[in-house]
Amino acid sequence: MTAMDDDRDPPEIMALLSALNAGFATRLPARMSDLEAALQSCLDNPADTGRWIVLRRQLHSLAGSAGSFGFAEISRRARVLEQEVDAILAAGTASAPHADVAQALRAFMRWAVDEGRGAAA
Repeated sequence: MTAMDDDRDPPEIMALLSALNAGFATRLPARMSDLEAALQSCLDNPADTGRWIVLRRQLHSLAGSAGSFGFAEISRRARVLEQEVDAILAAGTASAPHADVAQALRAFMRWAVDEGRGAAA
């Protein structure tokens, strides 16, 4: 089936997209809780590179899905944080304290839940 074969009217498609966006927004607090747990895991054992990789994957996934569902600012901010974690991994400094990254990530999580989930394009 191609897009040309789809019998749904544009309003039906828009309603479906709106429902998908709403579902993403509804799940966002749980995703932020998962990010907090991954961050805390990194802070509890900063020398474990695998924990930083998990955090990076979660940020990467969030950046991609947020962009797909029309949450461009969440996507952009998650991508910036993903790049911060990439820099930690590339520099081999996962064992060093990264209070600045932790602070930025926690500020992002608060913003995403309080304001970001209402900001779909």
